Amino acid sequence: MNLQEMLSILEEQSGRTLHDEQRSVIEHTNGPLWVIAGPGSGKTEVLVLRCLKLTCVDKVAPKAIILTTFTELDFVHLSGITDCFNQALKKIGGDFNHLVVFIDV
Repeated sequence: MNLQEMLSILEEQSGRTLHDEQRSVIEHTNGPLWVIAGPGSGKTEVLVLRCLKLTCVDKVAPKAIILTTFTELDFVHLSGITDCFNQALKKIGGDFNHLVVFIDV
């Protein structure tokens, strides 16, 4: 699967279209990337999509990716976005559930 195919499927499932800045974050390939954006701008969604790109398109092993959050509310938000995209991936034979795990400390 290439990036355009993946994004088309996921945009269709979510009903949202990514804007150019979001696409540039997902497509970024060279080194670390620092994303600064305001509340409600789609940072979490883009983070999940970037991880999907890494696993589904670039074939990075899921165990090589760590997503962290500081609150349970953020975890619920992250899980909700992941569940939405996972439904779309199941239609094409993929699975993203193994990337989201809650660890309570």
